[in-house]
Amino acid sequence: MTNHPQLLFLGNESLSTCPDYDQTPIFNRLLAEGWPIEAVIIKHQPAVSRKKAEPTISRAAQKAGVDLIVVKDKNELRAAVDRYPAGLGLLASFGLIIPEDILEQFPLGLINVHPSLLPAYRGTTPIESVIADGQTKTGVSLIKTTVDMDGGPIYAQQSLDIDPQISKLKLTGMLGELAADLTAKQLPLIAKGSLKPQKQDESQASYTRPLGPKDRPIEWNQPAEKIERQVRAQAGWPGSTIKLAGQTVKVIEVVLLDKETPGSPGKFGFDNTSNLITIDCQVGQVGLRSIQVPGKRPTTADDFRNRHHDLDWA
Repeated sequence: MTNHPQLLFLGNESLSTCPDYDQTPIFNRLLAEGWPIEAVIIKHQPAVSRKKAEPTISRAAQKAGVDLIVVKDKNELRAAVDRYPAGLGLLASFGLIIPEDILEQFPLGLINVHPSLLPAYRGTTPIESVIADGQTKTGVSLIKTTVDMDGGPIYAQQSLDIDPQISKLKLTGMLGELAADLTAKQLPLIAKGSLKPQKQDESQASYTRPLGPKDRPIEWNQPAEKIERQVRAQAGWPGSTIKLAGQTVKVIEVVLLDKETPGSPGKFGFDNTSNLITIDCQVGQVGLRSIQVPGKRPTTADDFRNRHHDLDWA
């Protein structure tokens, strides 16, 4: 038996726009620590393709025997919170600004798990933005949820050193586990009122923006380093695309070949030593290792070259 208060879990734990991430470490840890979770509430997400996968949190809740509620708007959220009164709430990737009257329904607060070292990288894509900016440190913050997006006072933070070449999937996984550890350690103190939050330094705040289809096309009049980071940051969703052989091709994996030599942006070729499609950038050069033609499975650069002998691969 534990003396933890009743808890509502809001969100699906999709800490980044990474379709391949299918873990719920925070939810699982709360269950393992004996937290009585009244229900899991997630925001309805319209299908973006014919392949609409059930959220991982749905299966996790069902396995644990916890009620799952899907809401479309603030009115439905309000009804759900009324139906499942709880002293404390935890929010992890919910996707909806919580109105003041709903926040007041949690006597012990609604705690937000955010995958950045706030006040840096507020918003919906902190993991993607950290990668795109070439940062080598990030982390997780536990904050009190307010009506200001990610602007509430901070209860606790944990930093994480990251490899500058890290993939979005790997970083999401690492931050998910870090978030689970931090939550398990600090949430009991928050519930008891023994951990007081500290106001964020607004002068240090920075904001991320949502990613979408308009971000897919790669612009070659940029440094190669920036393009390589873009591909890793946008892996899975929204992806990165180029025009090659008269068609739009999705870039799956890219490597940085040169980051200093001025190039002819968009000029492509093939490196027979590394078996990479090479493309010049404004400064430097990248190599495409794997790509995907619409309607086909990903293929290696070498296979693509062999199917398109008519192109000038010089």
